[in-house]
Amino acid sequence: MEDRQHITTFKILRLASGKTAKSVASALNLKESSYRRYECSDRLPSVNTLQRLATTYKCSLEAVTHAYNYHKSVRDMKRKSKLRNRLKKKSQINNYGA
Repeated sequence: MEDRQHITTFKILRLASGKTAKSVASALNLKESSYRRYECSDRLPSVNTLQRLATTYKCSLEAVTHAYNYHKSVRDMKRKSKLRNRLKKKSQINNYGA
């Protein structure tokens, strides 16, 4: 049977720790909306924040690092998609004027 790699996200770690987004944000001295940007891959935490997340979630730094890597890849895909859409739109505008 194929060994599947499990996806770990900040939200999964938070839920596993039994904490709310508000309580994690408070532990990090952030607004809840700022913390949620981590969970949505819109923002990536610093190394210091990763260490604090591990403490807050009561999990290993390795687990938090896996979540960070997942969110980084999602953020990078979002950026590439936005760039592709901008280029496509620009191409359509240029073709319209031709």
